[in-house]
Amino acid sequence: MKEKLLGFARLARPANLPTAAADILAGIAIMLHLQNIHVLTFLGEQGGDVLSLVFSSVALYAGGVVFNDVFDAELDAVERPERAIPSGLIPKREAIYFGIILMLIGITLAFNCTLLSGLISVVLTIAILTYDGYFKQFGFAGPLNMGICHGLNLLLGMSILGSL
Repeated sequence: MKEKLLGFARLARPANLPTAAADILAGIAIMLHLQNIHVLTFLGEQGGDVLSLVFSSVALYAGGVVFNDVFDAELDAVERPERAIPSGLIPKREAIYFGIILMLIGITLAFNCTLLSGLISVVLTIAILTYDGYFKQFGFAGPLNMGICHGLNLLLGMSILGSL
């Protein structure tokens, strides 16, 4: 059981997750600067929304890397057989469920912040899945799609006030 839980954790690549939070915090900082809002006052009043967006982004990122492994399972069986899916530790179907749950958590947390945040999270989820499932294989479209994902994540942070 413990080994399987570690397999799910490895699927989500926890060491990479803080990068998703950085985009959110940068977006919030940009918005607060543009609106001339004092950071400490804002954090005192809307700290819960900040945490919602940070955890939303982390969940979406984690779901994205899970789906990356789902889409690459056949390739990983040859090139990275030690990974959770090709090694058989986590069945592909369970990885799909795990990725869906993570993405639904991310979307729900964003909608709990503002309607705009929720809508951006849905578009971000689509961008993540199109990258994982299709565009990453192309020399120009893959990095462009990944850049769009990072831009949307930054906008997700900027959406904390309900408008851009």
